[in-house]
Amino acid sequence: MTTIKEKLIAHLIVEPCRPDVPLVSKSGAKAIPPITEVFDFRKNWLLLQPFLDEADIASALVQQMEEYIKDCQVESGNNGRDAKRWEKNYDPASGPWYYTSSNYWKERTYGLADDAVERGAFNLEEDEDGYYYAYDMEMFEVFISQFNPRPNTVEWYQLQTGSFWLAPWLRRLGRAAFPLLDWKVAKGNCHAFAYGTDGQGNIVLIFDILNFENMTAHELVDFVLKEYSEAEDEVSKGKVATSR
Repeated sequence: MTTIKEKLIAHLIVEPCRPDVPLVSKSGAKAIPPITEVFDFRKNWLLLQPFLDEADIASALVQQMEEYIKDCQVESGNNGRDAKRWEKNYDPASGPWYYTSSNYWKERTYGLADDAVERGAFNLEEDEDGYYYAYDMEMFEVFISQFNPRPNTVEWYQLQTGSFWLAPWLRRLGRAAFPLLDWKVAKGNCHAFAYGTDGQGNIVLIFDILNFENMTAHELVDFVLKEYSEAEDEVSKGKVATSR
């Protein structure tokens, strides 16, 4: 059986802008191939927005999110953690980001809130021990919430630690936006993304809404082929946003 690594290596077209990476054709011979592009969701977000509310794409996201929640519930129970957090159905009004199992978004939100407090956007009180607190906690929570991802933004759909569940939805989204390409999912031990190939089977477009801003096409393929421990090490070093 052909492994995912063999399939990806057979199809991989690397970026010619990186001299340290050999250029290869589908046959393995050196060549000057078309460029494999990592789709820039931020710059091209308006292009995708008309497709996000299409019934089949929206329902695909709901289905994947419900599977994600069920899997998180099972994993929490198996690891002896409290699974009550996952005893709920996916609410599209909350957005995929809300269900991220790590502290990624909480840390980001509080970091942005801290920066705003330093700029004087919100006044905190100081107690006798030098700790700061909000006199009106309810108002402070409202203040913090403005730094959460907003609907109809790239961040709204960034389910950190959820690449395995986002990838099938991204494949549908890619097929809708670029119907001339043949869309597939690349899934490794620690990461997954959708990608489109041309008529010759060459990868020409990678859809990875989680890591598109900090990884090249070659790096993304390398990452999806890594062992879990290697990928976790890259996440801990801040090289990538997620490893699942």
